[in-house]
Amino acid sequence: MDKPSPFKFSSLEIRDKGGLVADRTLDAEALASLGAEAPFAGPVDVRLEFFVGESDVLLQGTAQGKFKDTCARCLIPVTPAFKTELDQVYPKEVEDIDVSGEVRESVMLVIPDKSVCKPDCKGLCVTCGQNLNEKDCGHEPAVPESFNKFAKLKELKKEKKP
Repeated sequence: MDKPSPFKFSSLEIRDKGGLVADRTLDAEALASLGAEAPFAGPVDVRLEFFVGESDVLLQGTAQGKFKDTCARCLIPVTPAFKTELDQVYPKEVEDIDVSGEVRESVMLVIPDKSVCKPDCKGLCVTCGQNLNEKDCGHEPAVPESFNKFAKLKELKKEKKP
């Protein structure tokens, strides 16, 4: 038998109480059941607040936790924290309000394309692979001329000198 969704609420109950506050802690299994397949580092805490208006029910909430990732520069494991907000309006007439889609979308949208261990991460040496945050290997940074978008300008400057 399927477990009831932790994100399904009775609109009637929300209206009768004049609003509702719900806190949920999602473990890996609960996140997977939502279709959130990102590599989370521990549980995700979700706080939902429902407010009743004249003709609508307003949902405002937050979801926060950490991701498992690898630094895009030096390849060490990192666990960047995230916090995202939820905002949704539902018609007052609906019987049940299922916010699992909103929770999944808000959490999945904050996954970073690239994580770094620290803003000034030096990365790896392209010659020997040494983590330059740990020690300097002595190799010169190898930047191919093709990577320098201003190389042609440098040549023009040399040509104009008398």
